[in-house]
Amino acid sequence: MAMILCILAGGESKRFGRSKLQVKVDGKPLLQWLHETHAQIHPDAYWLSLSPDQPHPKGADLFDKIIVDDQSHQGPLHGIAALVHAAKPGDALIVLPADMALVKSELLAVLGNSLNLSDQQAGIMYKWALGPQAGRIEPFPSAWRAGVAEKIIDKAIAQGKGGPSQIADNPAIGKTFLHYEEDEVQFKNFNKQADLKPLSELSGLSLTVG
Repeated sequence: MAMILCILAGGESKRFGRSKLQVKVDGKPLLQWLHETHAQIHPDAYWLSLSPDQPHPKGADLFDKIIVDDQSHQGPLHGIAALVHAAKPGDALIVLPADMALVKSELLAVLGNSLNLSDQQAGIMYKWALGPQAGRIEPFPSAWRAGVAEKIIDKAIAQGKGGPSQIADNPAIGKTFLHYEEDEVQFKNFNKQADLKPLSELSGLSLTVG
């Protein structure tokens, strides 16, 4: 069974005004930076999820496989569906949206380890245990088990659901708990170009539009 790091990058980026994949982190193209940064979790492969009408962005050549959604811009659950269907049964897929550059590798490793506690778990998400956000579930990053997750995800899509938060209450999707409020910054993403400066200040990273 392989552990595959999957970067979701098929969104429209409407509010950002251009492709979010043009962002640079510490001077490096976003996809290159994500690929290099998360090498420390030692994935067996790196996959990139794109929409059907999307040109290959800078850094796409670093990925072992590019997985294309069956339809454009139908929500992240469609991207996850394409990923789990492309994987071999039993493979563990760690899924991270490209615009969540503040996530540390340790969080991804915990997801993978938690998923491996049972081969019958369809997925793993983070859930806040303490603080003002106690009880809140974070749909990303998340981990998914190919061969177990397909039916749950396909059924949800058939019901018109577009995001993983809409299936978070499924008993086959486990939760691992977050206890430290300082971890909250890792779950912030950039939706507008104006978000880059405050996120840079919070994280100590340099986020710019290349």
